[in-house]
Amino acid sequence: MKRITVGFLSETSMDIERFTGLMLSGVIDAVEKYGMNLVRFSLENIYEHYQYDKQLKMNVEIAKKMNLDGMLYLGWGQGYHTPELIRKIFKDCNKMPFVSIGSGFDDMPSLYNEGSIYIKELMAHLYEKHNYKKIVYICPIADDDRLVLYEKISKEYGIYDPNLIIKNKDLGHIEKLDFDKRAKKIVSLIFKERKIDADVIMSMYTNETIQILKELTLMGIRVPDDVAVTSWEDGIYGKYITPPLTTVYFPFYELGFKGVEKINDIISGKPVEMKTVIPGKLVIRNSCGCTTFSDKPKETDNTVSDIMSIEEFRNSSMDIINCKILNQQKTVSSFISGITDKNENIFLNEIDGVVLESNINVDSLNSILDDLYSLRNNIMPILSLERETLNYAENLWIKAILNTSRRIEYVMGLNQIETNKTAQNLQEMEQDIIINFDIGKITAILETNLKKVGIPGCYIFLSDKTEIAAGKHRPIFAYSEGKRKNVKEFNKNFNTDLTVELFSDNVRRTYLTHILHIHQELIGFAFYEPGSKDERIYYSLSVQISSAIKSALLVKKIDQRALDLRKANRSLKDTFDSLKKNQEKLIASEKMALLGRLTAGIAHEMNTPLAAIRNSLQEIRNLNDEFRKSIGHPHVTPEDL
Repeated sequence: MKRITVGFLSETSMDIERFTGLMLSGVIDAVEKYGMNLVRFSLENIYEHYQYDKQLKMNVEIAKKMNLDGMLYLGWGQGYHTPELIRKIFKDCNKMPFVSIGSGFDDMPSLYNEGSIYIKELMAHLYEKHNYKKIVYICPIADDDRLVLYEKISKEYGIYDPNLIIKNKDLGHIEKLDFDKRAKKIVSLIFKERKIDADVIMSMYTNETIQILKELTLMGIRVPDDVAVTSWEDGIYGKYITPPLTTVYFPFYELGFKGVEKINDIISGKPVEMKTVIPGKLVIRNSCGCTTFSDKPKETDNTVSDIMSIEEFRNSSMDIINCKILNQQKTVSSFISGITDKNENIFLNEIDGVVLESNINVDSLNSILDDLYSLRNNIMPILSLERETLNYAENLWIKAILNTSRRIEYVMGLNQIETNKTAQNLQEMEQDIIINFDIGKITAILETNLKKVGIPGCYIFLSDKTEIAAGKHRPIFAYSEGKRKNVKEFNKNFNTDLTVELFSDNVRRTYLTHILHIHQELIGFAFYEPGSKDERIYYSLSVQISSAIKSALLVKKIDQRALDLRKANRSLKDTFDSLKKNQEKLIASEKMALLGRLTAGIAHEMNTPLAAIRNSLQEIRNLNDEFRKSIGHPHVTPEDL
């Protein structure tokens, strides 16, 4: 049976938060689970349209050679964000199905997150829990319905003030993703220009919120004592910065994972709903003014009453929240059994069993930590407990959270060691690559070092930039399963069907495609089989390979020109020598001709008097003969003599 191969078109995630990288992780995990091949087509986040368009065009040309069964794409991607655009761009790709990840459409299978409902939850928490009224809303870069809902809820609470809304036009001409400059301008607008005595600053981006925190600190404004701050996306920095950010978790990973499941169902002929909502989550931390264990409102509607006994709670559906990692039923049940039997191991062993899974990573551990906080904050306020049992229950949550935090610290330490080792090996390899100006040496360095940086496979192709549309590409390096392959073995097929070579052994594979380029000049492309899911490794390596190959091609061009110049010089010298010899021959010939003419002239001048003398002598000879004959002749008289 033919293995399904799907593509995923999205932008490269280069900052530390790696949000689209989380989405890619979800896609990779899902294709591994379902035994599907994956080709990820990456686009650098470039705002010069002509550069972005070239990258998109080359990715389309690559996709045409992959015989894909379906394509996932980032629903808000630049230049391909609507069903009409994506279908037009890939019109030559065998009418494969598409699934949008991140944006919902009525005429395209799609998965998305309804961010507006979390504006409602966040506003309710800020107003009802903390009694905040001056809530500054910073609009996102691209307009969406969150502003509409903010305005609606503000009016319902009677706290609406248009002066509290900061729109993009208010920030002036600032690069869209320059969060440092955006933050400076935002803080200046709030406290200096508009002179707002703000209770809360609500940003839609983690990176922007972090920069706002820095600006507030420089101004001596304390968070959350003087002003509260909330964020969106729930990035890595937001978890560990001081104070940790109250935020809305955006399900990047889940969108990627569920997107693969949906396209797998479509390819398999199963019915699917056109639009699927992937839930996020309000995450309460300290930046809004809450303590670690805040008795905040329940995050979702549930069937339990406001206050109940342990038995009443045990007999309820225990439908508390939507946990990201933990099994809610098992976790809650083990907690209730633990505090009922006064046996903490029942609960702690349940949590440790999940925490200590061999394949658990830091993101998952952080999700477990969030699940524990959320469960505690939703369970404890509704349980009627005696003081002793209450203290015992709180200690259980604290121990579970501390154990998980220690595991996070341990895993992060191991990850940091591996990251440092990989970074050092990558740096050394890139240095070797960049100082060599020969493609053969560059590929030899890759062959030696790819395994050290955890990359099991790599294919590199060079393109004739004048024939991108025609798809003229030449393989210069092939490396798979830790061994170099002979590129001549697949020269026949790679310009028509790359799957023949990349998926020939029927082993499930994932490839990350990166365009090789120097600014707007396209050089080629590379396929990487990922070890680490941190795509910054492959981006960084692609940048160095691009520079090295460009330098090698320039050096080769210079060497060829020098060779041509030497050949031209030799040819010129040979021509000069030939001309010199011919000139010498011509001069000698001219001398001989001149000598001949001179000799002829002399001979002529000499022949003229000699001829006269000869004629005179002949005449004398004739007269002498005549005289001798006349002597004694009777008719000759003395007078005749």
